[in-house]
Amino acid sequence: SGSYVGAGSGVTSYYKPNDPSITEIEDVSFGGPGAIILNTDGTVTWQGMTQDDIEKVRAWTDIAEVAGGARHTVGLKKDGTVVAVGNNSYKQCEVEDWKDIVAIAAGWNHTVGLNEDGTVVVTGDNSHKQCEVSNWKDIAVPQK
Repeated sequence: SGSYVGAGSGVTSYYKPNDPSITEIEDVSFGGPGAIILNTDGTVTWQGMTQDDIEKVRAWTDIAEVAGGARHTVGLKKDGTVVAVGNNSYKQCEVEDWKDIVAIAAGWNHTVGLNEDGTVVVTGDNSHKQCEVSNWKDIAVPQK
C-alpha cells in the first residue's frame, strides 16, 4: 500500500499523483483509456477516463478489487456484489445481479466473475466463444 505511482518495466522513479481522490493505493489495474486506482479505504478513482465515468467510479465504496477492460471498468464490492461502468455495447457492464463473487476480470468487451462455489459467470462479447464457461467447475478460489 502507498500513494506513489511508477510506470513501466524496471521503474526507477516514482511520482505522487496530485489528485485528492488518491489516498493510500491498495491496487492498480489498467484498462483501455487509463489506470484504475483502488484506495485502501475501498474507494476508487481513475486517471484517464471521461469525466462522466470518473464521477461514477468515484461514487463506488467498499470495493475490494478492480479490473479494467478495453472501455469498461469493473469493481468487486466487499459484500460479493459487482459494479461496472463504461461502454456497454456488448452488455459487459450488466453485472448488477451477480452475488457471492470472490474475484473478477475484465476482457476486451466482456466481464468474468468467480463465484465462491468455484463456478464462473460471464457477460459480454462472445464472438470468439470467450463467454462459454458453463463447463467450468471447481475453479480454485483465490487466497488473499
